Amino acid sequence: APRYKKHMRGCSAEIGAEVRRLREISEAEARAKEEEDAEAASDLLREQGREQARAQAEADIAAAQTKLEAALESAENKLRREKNAMREKMDEASRRMNLEEIEA
Repeated sequence: APRYKKHMRGCSAEIGAEVRRLREISEAEARAKEEEDAEAASDLLREQGREQARAQAEADIAAAQTKLEAALESAENKLRREKNAMREKMDEASRRMNLEEIEA
C-alpha cells in the first residue's frame, strides 16, 4: 500500500504539472488571439479611415468641379453679353454711317 500511495502521489504531481503546462499554453494562445484580434481591428480602422478619406476627396473634387462649371458658365454668359453689346454698338455705328451717307 505505501508503494501504491507513493506512485499515486507521483502520478498526481505529473498530472498537476501537465495541467499547469496546458493552462499556460491555453493562456498564451488566448493572449496571441487577443493580439491578433487587436491587430485585425486596427487594420480595419485604418482601412475605414482610408475609405473615408477617399470618399471625402471624391466629394471635394465633385464640389470643386461644380464650382468650376458654374464659373465657366458665368464667364460664357458674360462673354455672350459683351459680344451682343459690341454687335449693337457696331450696328448703331453702321446705321449712323448709312444716315450720314444718305444725308450727304
